[in-house]
Amino acid sequence: INCSGFSSCNNRSTFSDIKEIDCGGDESCNFYTSFTDIDEIKCDGRYSCVDNVEMTHCTTVNCNGYGSCRAVNMSKIDQLTCDGYQTCNYWSVFKDIVSISCTNEYSCSETREENRMTIFDNVTMMQCSGDYSCIARYPNELIISQVLQLKCFGYQSCSYGASLNDIDMVDCRNSSCIFDVVIKDCTNVICHDSSCQNEISMTNITKLQCYGYKSCSNTYHYRYKYTSYFNYIDLINCTGNFSCSNQVYFINNKRLECNGKESCNDNITIKNIEDYVKCNGYKSCNKDVFMSNNGNLLCSGTYSCSDYCFYYNVDSVNCNGINSCNHFYETKCLYPYSCSHMSFSNVNESIYCAYAQSCVEST
Repeated sequence: INCSGFSSCNNRSTFSDIKEIDCGGDESCNFYTSFTDIDEIKCDGRYSCVDNVEMTHCTTVNCNGYGSCRAVNMSKIDQLTCDGYQTCNYWSVFKDIVSISCTNEYSCSETREENRMTIFDNVTMMQCSGDYSCIARYPNELIISQVLQLKCFGYQSCSYGASLNDIDMVDCRNSSCIFDVVIKDCTNVICHDSSCQNEISMTNITKLQCYGYKSCSNTYHYRYKYTSYFNYIDLINCTGNFSCSNQVYFINNKRLECNGKESCNDNITIKNIEDYVKCNGYKSCNKDVFMSNNGNLLCSGTYSCSDYCFYYNVDSVNCNGINSCNHFYETKCLYPYSCSHMSFSNVNESIYCAYAQSCVEST
């Protein structure tokens, strides 16, 4: 079927059990049109396949036209391609889809009006390769959930208030996953380049890998002070240079490794880390670092754990890096057996062992 005329195949039309339908006319296949059991649907016209369109049990859907596939409800689709500018958005629901490709600028993004929500749910693989694809204009107006693999490869994709939930792997590259992004209940989150920056909230993650330069950090702004939170994560690996820095809170995590140059620096709060904090990078864990109620602290990087660091109730501290633990501001051991088995060198400031059996077997 070829719907090439302006506003053709519109207004509550129903199509089922068809090999191919081409909605090539501008504003074609719109207004409560229904598609069921179709091998291939092409929404090539400007603003085609929009406004309460239903698509289910279809093999391939191509949204190539400018602003096509808006305000749609798609389910049980094998392959969805959103290749047109600003496609696949505006109060839409995409559910039970094998593969989604958002390849053009602002595709799969909710950027028009407030109180318009677009949802991607139960998707095997989703790739946001277009610049500014998969972004939200307002927080929680773009929700991506229950995805096996999410690839945010386009410039600043998956950003500006996007909510990423219950995903096996989130791969953020090219300055993606920035500004007010919420990531929770995920297995593996990877942040390359300068990704995962500015007002990021991550909760209940199995493994977070901050590989890129200044990844998982906050940038400086002359008017705003950004803050990021990382909570209930089994392993955080800050490998990139200057990663995990500038007004970042690590609370109730299991393991934190600061391996990059000057990682975990500049006004960092590290609280309730169950197993250990490892400051292995050059000048890591420096400049106003606040640590409290943590497990073991290992400062093995050169000049690590220095320049006005505060430590309260750390199980054990080992400063074996060259010039590590210099200029401690204050260390307080206020619980039973806190700060036990400590090994200090080059520490010039005060250490308070204020509770019974604190600082036992220390050197």
